Amino acid sequence: MVKNKVPLYYYAMNKESPTYNQDTIVSNYILEPYFYVNWDIHKRVSMSIGARTNIPINKQKQYTSFQYSLKYVPANNHTLILSAGHYHNYTQPDYYNLKYRLLKSKQVSLDYIYENRQTKIQSALYYKQESGERDIDFYYTINKTQTLGVEFSISQTLWNYLTISLSNSTIKQEANVNGTKYKGGHNFLYFLKPSITYSNPKLFSIGLMYIGRPGSYNLHYPVLSSRWNSEAKAYEPIYSQLEEFQNRAYNRLDLSMSKYMTFKTCTLTVYLSINNILNTKNETNELYYYSDYSSIYKKYHSLKTWYFGVVLTF
Repeated sequence: MVKNKVPLYYYAMNKESPTYNQDTIVSNYILEPYFYVNWDIHKRVSMSIGARTNIPINKQKQYTSFQYSLKYVPANNHTLILSAGHYHNYTQPDYYNLKYRLLKSKQVSLDYIYENRQTKIQSALYYKQESGERDIDFYYTINKTQTLGVEFSISQTLWNYLTISLSNSTIKQEANVNGTKYKGGHNFLYFLKPSITYSNPKLFSIGLMYIGRPGSYNLHYPVLSSRWNSEAKAYEPIYSQLEEFQNRAYNRLDLSMSKYMTFKTCTLTVYLSINNILNTKNETNELYYYSDYSSIYKKYHSLKTWYFGVVLTF
């Protein structure tokens, strides 16, 4: 059951603006039997298959989801994994869209893993296609999204205590809105995550991690002008056509430190974390307008944040 006070005019959020009571019952019961089988075909080859289907309730559509995975170990420390699947799920009702909409996705991926005592290398190639109506507030509906990605990561431990890691992803994502294609929110030429960690139980642990990527792509309807609506007691925006924009590049550097100490009757852990130590202004995805829609402003993710704690255990 949904009980909210909703603005009579979607753009009128002032205290004086008229509202109405939203009293709606929204329900969606999902009944899904499933099965899963794992088969070790050979000491170097294994396979798994899973499937689930729904028993339609209250005019639900019939669907069947499945997944398949094949694991091959060609040599010690080397692993190849081929996976594919066809999945279904429902959107969740929100403030403006009080409906459950069925979504489906097709996915395929190929992973390679190399791992020994001090080195770990991982790479992956994947493709994902999502379809179904995903309403973004009341503004527009994404009908289909296609994602193609390549990932690579390497981690090396030196002298038992020092670990250096580097990972990068290149993702091409495309969103379809009523037949027009736009860059998706996860369309990144690079997504870097280097880190360095020193962890010595007898001394202390300290780590430095960086995240860097291009700005996210977003869709919005630009406001051309506005007019005062006396009934709504607010300015009514007049929109142009849907277009995409890109945020500025995202950069964040984090530092974490901890010290573990043992005493006769207790243990003590002291830790300190400093997130975004360079105090970089990383933009959120939304565009914000002043009440008369005369200009735009942006909001930012958390700036420099300190966390300090002590854990005492008896």
